[in-house]
Amino acid sequence: MVDDHTLATRIAAQLPAQRFFGAKSATIHTVEITDRQPGPANTQWVFAQVTAGQQQDMYQLLVDDAGRDVLGDAQWLSDNVATAAELLPPGDPVAVPSTTTATPTPLSTLFDDDWTIRPLGAEQSNTSLLLVHPQTGQPVAMVKFFRKLAPGPNPEVELLTALTAGGCRSSAPLLRYASCTIDSQPTVTAVVQTFVPNAQDGWGLAVSASREGASFDREAFELGKATAEIHQVLAAHFPPQDVPVATVIDRLQQRATRLARQAPQLATILPAVLATYAQLRADTVTEQRIHGDLHLGQTLLNDQGWTIIDFEGEPASDVAQRSKPDVALRDVAGMLRSFDYAAHFPQAAGLTSTCDEQFATQFARRCQEQFLAGYGVASSPLLEALVLDKALYEVAYEANNRPDWVDIPLSAVRNIIGTNQQL
Repeated sequence: MVDDHTLATRIAAQLPAQRFFGAKSATIHTVEITDRQPGPANTQWVFAQVTAGQQQDMYQLLVDDAGRDVLGDAQWLSDNVATAAELLPPGDPVAVPSTTTATPTPLSTLFDDDWTIRPLGAEQSNTSLLLVHPQTGQPVAMVKFFRKLAPGPNPEVELLTALTAGGCRSSAPLLRYASCTIDSQPTVTAVVQTFVPNAQDGWGLAVSASREGASFDREAFELGKATAEIHQVLAAHFPPQDVPVATVIDRLQQRATRLARQAPQLATILPAVLATYAQLRADTVTEQRIHGDLHLGQTLLNDQGWTIIDFEGEPASDVAQRSKPDVALRDVAGMLRSFDYAAHFPQAAGLTSTCDEQFATQFARRCQEQFLAGYGVASSPLLEALVLDKALYEVAYEANNRPDWVDIPLSAVRNIIGTNQQL
């Protein structure tokens, strides 16, 4: 077994290539191993404090002596891990009370001893594995290992516990989670949820419909109903609160100003954006716990309907911010923007499509209208302001990551603020 310094050096060399590492553009200054425990097949569970640029984060890793993380390596898992029980993460398994009949037989530990594992196969900022019943060969549950750890309350555990206890049909029940202590605070390392069988992700379905010139109206309507159910159950468990509309306006204007500094395309339009926010007219706005990062990629559809997943909140925000109440329409705005992306993605990505720009625009509009009808809300100045906020965030993101796609959110910004000037 190598010493801490050597292992930390090797981890630092491997981290930038990992999907879950959140500071790829920054230089890693230090890696400090705060804890290490034995894992399967001569590996170690490692908690590593990583300083990169101005950012310092705690990561959960399963590494070999070369410092290579193997938790998401399908071939390594197949060769070295016979049962799921061998992959118990650091921490104690905690049961979650449930009133829903969708929960399968309670787990005696975090995983049943004879379950096997299978990689999920989707690219995520965390690592998810399927827990497979050995006799049927069918997935029974899914475990998500959190990679960037945040001591204190975990938004996903908080929200999924409420949704599970409330019998919400539009979320996958939470079965167990693992928690350990970091900096004297409980820290969630993994969650286990009921597996959603025979499901397809909403993003892929919507993009396919757009490319093929098909309707997505019914699916959009039902997704609106599912989102409304999520909000209703959360509001029953976390009492909503009223805040002055001036507080909301101030937050929107501050964020717009920050985003304009990140994306030069927004600089000339910033005064019009700020003026749009200033026109909001109301005394108070109701806030509650929400999903916080809702888009088509966070949805699954099967014969039983829609399931909404990944309740961690916006990845770019710290955990304290993600745990705060917000306007429920923020989730609605995120989904409206996602329909627009799905409609125009084929053209932006150069995919073969039977439809033109006019159809894409109509497709997005129909999906948005049907989603709002299913959710049970009409468009409003507040909703438009939140859609604008999301589109501004997308402009800044695309300008710095995928400049060829920046016209998708820029067009939305133009429409909302009512200007045709070149941004």
